[in-house]
Amino acid sequence: MAVLLTYDVSEKQTEVKNGMKAIGYQESWSYGDHTISLPDASLWKDGINRKQPIDDLNSIVLSINTGLQEEEKIRVERAVVVEFDFDSGWWAIAGAPHKG
Repeated sequence: MAVLLTYDVSEKQTEVKNGMKAIGYQESWSYGDHTISLPDASLWKDGINRKQPIDDLNSIVLSINTGLQEEEKIRVERAVVVEFDFDSGWWAIAGAPHKG
C-alpha cells in the first residue's frame, strides 16, 4: 500500500520537496491515460508505513536547517499521512505537472 503525505513548511518549500523526492517520494503517478499530479506540498511513496513520511520530512528539514541562524530555520507547520490504494478510494482533478 502507498502513503500520501501532505504538509506545510514555513519556507523553502522547493528545497524540502526536492529533498523528499531525492529519497524516493513522488509528486505524480500514471493512471490509465492520465498523469495524476498532486498539489504542491503533497507527495506519495509506496512500500513504507504511515510514520515514515513524517520522520523523513523532519530529517530533510533538519538537514536543510543545519548551519542556519534560528530565524532562518524552516519549521514543519503541519503534516498528515494517509494510506491509499491506487485502484480504489480516490478521485482527482489530474492537473498539469508542476513547473520547476
